[in-house]
Amino acid sequence: MEYTKLDNPHAHLPKPENWEELKILLYQIAGNTDFLSATHFANRVEKCLSPSDLETIANSSLPRKYIKFESIGNNTYLLKIRDLSTIIYVSQEIRTKQGFHITGECCDKTIEEGLDARKTVELIHRYNGKALLEHPFTLDAVLIQYRLLNFDLDHEKIKLLHELLYMIDGVEVFNSMNTLWMAISNTHAKNFVRNWIKRNGIYVPQLAGGDEHYNPVGKTGNLLPEESLDFLLKATGSEIQEWRWQQYKNGNFKRKEKLTSPLEFAKYMIIPTIRRLIFKEEKDFKTSTKTKVI
Repeated sequence: MEYTKLDNPHAHLPKPENWEELKILLYQIAGNTDFLSATHFANRVEKCLSPSDLETIANSSLPRKYIKFESIGNNTYLLKIRDLSTIIYVSQEIRTKQGFHITGECCDKTIEEGLDARKTVELIHRYNGKALLEHPFTLDAVLIQYRLLNFDLDHEKIKLLHELLYMIDGVEVFNSMNTLWMAISNTHAKNFVRNWIKRNGIYVPQLAGGDEHYNPVGKTGNLLPEESLDFLLKATGSEIQEWRWQQYKNGNFKRKEKLTSPLEFAKYMIIPTIRRLIFKEEKDFKTSTKTKVI
């Protein structure tokens, strides 16, 4: 079986301010991915492409002769640029009370942050979404995560992690932004989940996520089986999402793993973090300056 369709279930896309920026973003997505999550943080990250932004793009007057961007239902969109096509779907990264980050894919409603992690997973499923546990051994601000490499000594969090693996639909065992010293957290995640599966005899899809913070997408994700173009162009959003997760449940995928370079890591994670510490009004990522999609 050939695995050629790249799905990145964890990417924070920039909010374009004009047509030129939007065109560059759409070409990059269509050229580098086949399925891509537009992961937002509810209303807390103003620079991050949000569900309402995707709707605005879908309803805007794009040059239809060569760019097609339309809703196909279930918080899912079809992007087609000439002979390139990509499925973009909405996800919410939800920060829980215990520090775990959980992605809710294609949920009917936005989910409150700061809840118990188990409650968060329950709500994701109640709102017809899929729950992906992100970077389970990276739980803190980027500059102080090193101390959490002794996470296996925190028995309460380990106990909770065991419970979550019974509940979630997939777990991110490789995160491309876990570069520098934090690459170790990917190793912890792989070993922990692999051993959990062996002990419990329960299969949990072990996925790779790019976690791009506005840096270019396409280096990391999960390679799904080759599928005809007709499927992508004719299926509904629900059918596509059901197909994606069926491949994951059956183990029909291969992870594509590539760490973000130290330079990109500094540019997109370290520098913004330092700026947020210095300039308190900067709430998340690069800036709190409001932007707009055309």
